[in-house]
Amino acid sequence: MVVLEDGAVHLYEMNSGQETHSFNLKNGGRVLFSPSGKSLVGITDNQDLIVWDTSTGKKLGSLSGLDWVHGVTFTPQEDVLAVIDGAGLLQLWDLAAWKRLASLGGYGENAHPLQFSPGGRLLAGGSEDGYIYLWGAP
Repeated sequence: MVVLEDGAVHLYEMNSGQETHSFNLKNGGRVLFSPSGKSLVGITDNQDLIVWDTSTGKKLGSLSGLDWVHGVTFTPQEDVLAVIDGAGLLQLWDLAAWKRLASLGGYGENAHPLQFSPGGRLLAGGSEDGYIYLWGAP
């Protein structure tokens, strides 16, 4: 279970109710688990992304300098993070090397959350312009 409180993310073990880890989110307010639950990404108030290992509490990496983050999602394999910003720029990040794999524009403003297909070969997202966007994933 995740609780956001006072700029921190608190993880609790469901059966015992014991807190297992606490992460500083710098007054941010959005988090997302990876498909397996092994990683957690948090979005800070200044739009940095921080990824943590949920079993050890270790910070795995971070991304900064992003425009307003509208959506973020992991591939099913949990090796790539997709991020869409307020300007409609889609970025794909390799989580092992923390390198940008691709940067694609033209998504539209006011983007909605992203989702990879179960096999990770397609990435879909919607926008307030009424369109659904699909991309082939690397």
